[in-house]
Amino acid sequence: MEWVELLRAEVEASGVREVARRLGIGASTVSEVCRGVYRRSGRKVAERVLEALGRGEVECPVLGRISRLECARKRVLSRRARGTGNPLTLRLFRLCPECQGKGVTQ
Repeated sequence: MEWVELLRAEVEASGVREVARRLGIGASTVSEVCRGVYRRSGRKVAERVLEALGRGEVECPVLGRISRLECARKRVLSRRARGTGNPLTLRLFRLCPECQGKGVTQ
């Protein structure tokens, strides 16, 4: 369920209400899907997530051309990077907040 992972990463980055607004669905639906308690099939939610967040690629200022899903994963990783000795993760920590998945250049 790649799309759920993408949705969770976006919620962590932007918040439930903002993601729900961008997807055009209720915040409670987004929250339930992220927690794994959504009782419906989720097909329509998956379509909206992939359409709005998941398709295509971005030009990452650190990693080059990557998928939107990989971008979301790296943004989550970058927020946890304080104190790490990994130079790549530190660059992500510094640049991801400016980029937010838009693919800014250095």
